[in-house]
Amino acid sequence: MSDPVLDRITAEPSRYDFEAIPFPAGLAPEWIGTVTKPEDPLPAADVVVMTFTAAEKYALADTLTPGYHYTTWKPYTHEWDAFELHLTDRSPAHEEQALGSYALVTINGKRVLLFGSNLHPATDDVTMPLRALWRQIVTETGCQLAIDTGTAGGVGPDVVEGDVLVTSTVQLNYTKLFKDEAFAHERLESTPYTPGPHLALAASTLIPVNAKRLSPIATRLPVVHTEGNDESVDYFAFAAPGDPYGVVKADPEAVMEEMDLGALALACRDLDEHAPCWLSIRCASDPEVKAGTLKEEKAEADEIYEDDGCCAALGSDLCCWAVIADMEV
Repeated sequence: MSDPVLDRITAEPSRYDFEAIPFPAGLAPEWIGTVTKPEDPLPAADVVVMTFTAAEKYALADTLTPGYHYTTWKPYTHEWDAFELHLTDRSPAHEEQALGSYALVTINGKRVLLFGSNLHPATDDVTMPLRALWRQIVTETGCQLAIDTGTAGGVGPDVVEGDVLVTSTVQLNYTKLFKDEAFAHERLESTPYTPGPHLALAASTLIPVNAKRLSPIATRLPVVHTEGNDESVDYFAFAAPGDPYGVVKADPEAVMEEMDLGALALACRDLDEHAPCWLSIRCASDPEVKAGTLKEEKAEADEIYEDDGCCAALGSDLCCWAVIADMEV
């Protein structure tokens, strides 16, 4: 039997041969590589950027480790035995026998650890091991900023495919796997984000280089939103007329909805005064769909993601670059 959520997480993108990004002189990501063994703790970094699906991982590598495909990144297995207890037979980590893979780069003098996670709340058990993974990664790297990035469902008719949201606020809307947890409907916040000049550059100059590859449904060039919230859910949902999944009802200020950010926000709350700032930088790979029946709308959302998920993710990755380029350490 088909597993639509797992298929979306693991399916390789149908196309990801992108044009080179014209980064400003001196600000292109510079490859450091991998400096530890898989079983070792992660190296120190100023920033950690984590993403999840195969399409997102390929896009992150194409954007921030150009010339080094995601498959060249180093597997990470530190404390594997503790995490293995919380995997299921659907967990990509179980299949890969690794928590994820990483690479190090520098961006404008900052050490940046890029991490492709094999953990995901939709496939692991109810203990949400991704939350523990974030605590472990933050502690090992000593990062000042942790970024959850990748694709998301756009919320509302004004959000088109390729739009990006940069936010430090998440509304949890857990009604399935984590519905009985005390945090199921909490709103969590980090330090408010103030846009810098490179974010505007990413929106005006860098993102459009490949945005033309998006489907014709993207009726305009992508824009970067810095107002509004991310909504984190614990099952596959999307925005559609009539709000069939209650996405808008749960948070009228939501611009994107996805399934991973809650783990980062909760992990940082666990760490209390030792927590870094965190951000969600997500792109709309699936805009609000209007195909007809709920079954037809779901099929349309899946088709859009299969065609354009990787290309859309470039926008969120370039916004990660911009935030880091503007960051002071």
